[in-house]
Amino acid sequence: MAAGKVWYLASLNSKTDTLAVEMAAAAATGTLTTGNFGTHTDIVLILDYDVPGKYEIIKCSVDGTAITSATRGQGGTSDVTHSAEAKVMISYTSLHDDTTLKAVDRQDISTNNAQTNLRTCSGWGFIQGSAARRITKNISFPITFTSAPIVLLAPAGYRSGSDPSAIGDLDGTIGDFVTTTSSITTTGFIVTLVTIDAGNFTGTDRYGFTWMAIGSKT
Repeated sequence: MAAGKVWYLASLNSKTDTLAVEMAAAAATGTLTTGNFGTHTDIVLILDYDVPGKYEIIKCSVDGTAITSATRGQGGTSDVTHSAEAKVMISYTSLHDDTTLKAVDRQDISTNNAQTNLRTCSGWGFIQGSAARRITKNISFPITFTSAPIVLLAPAGYRSGSDPSAIGDLDGTIGDFVTTTSSITTTGFIVTLVTIDAGNFTGTDRYGFTWMAIGSKT
C-alpha cells in the first residue's frame, strides 16, 4: 500500500452506477446514470474504481441521480476529471475517520450480529520485568468505544537495559512467556505477561507487545 493512501472497503456485491456526463476536476456536483444508490447525505463514492490512474474517493450527498456537495480527492486520492460512463461504486466505509468501517460481522460466544460504525485503533507498549512470573500493565484506548471491543494482542520482542522509544528498539528475541488480555472495557484493558516455565522475568529487560482493538463507536 502506498504511504499516506487509504483504501476503502467494498464487497463484491456493492451497488454500482456510472456517470451520465463528465465530472470535471474540482466539480462539486455530478450526475449518475440510473440512481442506484438512493438518497443519502455524507456518504462515500469511489469514481473510476477500476482505473488505477483515475481512482478517486469523494465524500458527497446523493439524491437519485444527483451528486451534490462533493468533497474531492479523499483518502489520499487525486481530484481528477472523470468521463461520462465512468464506473462508480458506493463504499462501505465512512469518512468520519479513516479507520471507520460501516459494518462488520461479529460473534459473541455463539450469537452473530453485524456491528455498525466500526472503529479500529492499535498501539504498542512495554512492561519492565521484575522478579515475578506475572507482570501487568493497564492500557487506555485513544478513543472511547460504545461497547467493549475485541482486542488482539501479540508479543513484540524486548529491550535490555533501557526503555525503548520506538517499536524498532524491541530487537531482542522473545523468551518463553505468553501474552493475555483481561478486564476489557470501552476505554481500555489489562495486558498480562506470564512466563511459561518456573522462572521469573528479568528486571533489567523491557518486554514489548502490540495490540489492536476493533469495536463500535457511535
